[in-house]
Amino acid sequence: MKFLTKTVALMLIGMVSTTLVACLGDDNNDEYNEYLITAEEYGPLLRLMEGSYQSMLYFNNEAIATENKLDSAAVSSRFVGAGDSTITVSGIPAKCLARLMKNEAAKAAVEQADNQTIKAKFYLYQKYMERTYYAVVPQPLTIDVNYDGADHKVVFFLAQMNTNYGVYAQDETVFEFRVYNIYIDDKTDVSLYYPTDVNSVLRIHAWKLTS
Repeated sequence: MKFLTKTVALMLIGMVSTTLVACLGDDNNDEYNEYLITAEEYGPLLRLMEGSYQSMLYFNNEAIATENKLDSAAVSSRFVGAGDSTITVSGIPAKCLARLMKNEAAKAAVEQADNQTIKAKFYLYQKYMERTYYAVVPQPLTIDVNYDGADHKVVFFLAQMNTNYGVYAQDETVFEFRVYNIYIDDKTDVSLYYPTDVNSVLRIHAWKLTS
């Protein structure tokens, strides 16, 4: 049985995002500081997390008929701990990004783009009850498209680590990205209030592949 079921994993990310944010920056919070990862623990935990993961991407899709509007797609993830610790998520359908856009011509062009890859750094910070918590710092994602007879650059800006968290336990992990701005040729197409806008969330639930 998986350590983090899909339902529990989705709930857990929400709990991490809402409860631990309040603790960040509070140097007097003894209960929080008690579970911070030490320098001696950091390396071994990174090595545990390293590897390739079978993954599912979940995102809100207002276009589908289900009550909860939750859509999904199979993707792949890879964690690398050596050097700058990185997460790479590949195989992301462009349509899950295009759904957020307002410019209809640009949106149609992005929908036809190839699957995308998001790269991020990650930082471990807390260990509690067999779970390791980490912050995620993603890079912007750029998609080059052509519409209306010209080339255009669409950039999806992703929120930084004060709102993106992950949790790892027994070769299973859940983490998320949040889109907060979309630019077309350096001009704003959409701005999202990512702390509360469910449409901004790209949530990944991943299981480590065994060799």
